[in-house]
Amino acid sequence: MFLSMIPMGMFASMIPQDAWFRNHYYVVHKTIGVLIFSLLLVRLIWNRRSKRPELDASLKPAERKWAHRVHILLYVLLLAMPVTGFVMTSYHGYPTFFFAWELQPLWGESDAYIIWGTFHKYILPYLIYIILGAHILGALKHHFIDRHTTALKRMVG
Repeated sequence: MFLSMIPMGMFASMIPQDAWFRNHYYVVHKTIGVLIFSLLLVRLIWNRRSKRPELDASLKPAERKWAHRVHILLYVLLLAMPVTGFVMTSYHGYPTFFFAWELQPLWGESDAYIIWGTFHKYILPYLIYIILGAHILGALKHHFIDRHTTALKRMVG
């Protein structure tokens, strides 16, 4: 769901103002954003209450440190995207949708939506691509180069 939101957001910004389906598209985009945020909160609670799988014992200390940092950064970015989207939308004066429920903006209209929009539309997506790409490359390195045969199993298990 999360990976689909960035291209969906790009397409949303290209929809002409007078297109009949523009609002419907934003309802879907914002509903998925609220779902992602809700699932992220559940995931964070789950992570605090359950035992996490141990990292492979053959990892070097620097690799362990980088793995931890990348995971934390991914969670921060997963949290930052829906939050900046909601704040940007609120400052722009638009409601946020969760299926048929319409959540009114928490703040009055302000030009601050431009700053929040810069983070939401430009800075954070590129950071996500870079960090997620590094994460995927690291997983592939561990699997194919280091021959940690259990690495991918632990990630998806």
